[in-house]
Amino acid sequence: MITPTTRLVRDPALISASLGEEIAMLHVDSGRYYFLNDVAAAVWEHLEVPTTPAALCATLTARYDVSPSRCESEVLSLLGTLLEKEMIRLVP
Repeated sequence: MITPTTRLVRDPALISASLGEEIAMLHVDSGRYYFLNDVAAAVWEHLEVPTTPAALCATLTARYDVSPSRCESEVLSLLGTLLEKEMIRLVP
């Protein structure tokens, strides 16, 4: 389970390219393609180095008109999906 203090980082098996405000990705190991919208792309950019959901929300609430509680809920949901699809990994 991902909590606000869980450290996460991108899986290195993903290749990504920016398409305007969106990001297209290929998971080299599985051959699957993924696309992220502008907000998910902002999260993805910050996952280049290990970070936490709390740090992501601090950045996102400053950038977008979103409450801290909604940001946390949405970010935790997104990160759960990314982890399930092996696009990110936990950092010990």
